[in-house]
Amino acid sequence: MRRSTPFVLAGAAAAGLLSAGFPVRTGLTRSEAAVSLPGDLLVPTATIVADRAVRIGAGAGAVWPWLTQIGQDRGGFYSWTPVENALGCEIEDARDLRPEWSEREVGDEVSLAPGMTLRVAVSSPGRALVLTSEGGRVPEESAGSASMRFAFTWAFVLIDEGSACVLHVRERYLPDNRSADLMIRAVLSASAVMTARMLRTIRRLAEGR
Repeated sequence: MRRSTPFVLAGAAAAGLLSAGFPVRTGLTRSEAAVSLPGDLLVPTATIVADRAVRIGAGAGAVWPWLTQIGQDRGGFYSWTPVENALGCEIEDARDLRPEWSEREVGDEVSLAPGMTLRVAVSSPGRALVLTSEGGRVPEESAGSASMRFAFTWAFVLIDEGSACVLHVRERYLPDNRSADLMIRAVLSASAVMTARMLRTIRRLAEGR
């Protein structure tokens, strides 16, 4: 009986996570995740949507500069850099604000890894930064892979509350085929864990901790 306890606890924990929305929803209630956000209409028929959020004890204006630094060629992704580099991202972390990285314009290329980029679709300082696969690039060796054929948006939206704000991150996917759909669903849990780390790090940096 005692031997089964760890499995029972693990099962209960997994059930709790799933009931809370993991891996497609963390830090938000179902109704909070249902709101329309900037960038949603870029992939209006997305079949996979993931929402994550964190409340930050700083205004949106203090958080925005950390968002413009997101990118493999800028400040990284504020997550587990050793894991990202093990996947070939070649990131050098930056945990300070750099003036040369303070802006993102519509049409800018945002690097995810060598040879892999997204494009800025929406850039509204203090409000929303939305990246899209439209106009982006994938590495040549992966360009013909069926699992890489999908439309994607990555939105970072700030809901200002004066001296605090909520950072809501939304991923929207529209796979072109079954292979892409399976690949996306397979990485959703990893995406949830990495994004949670990203949100905690941005919160800490924006709050000056």
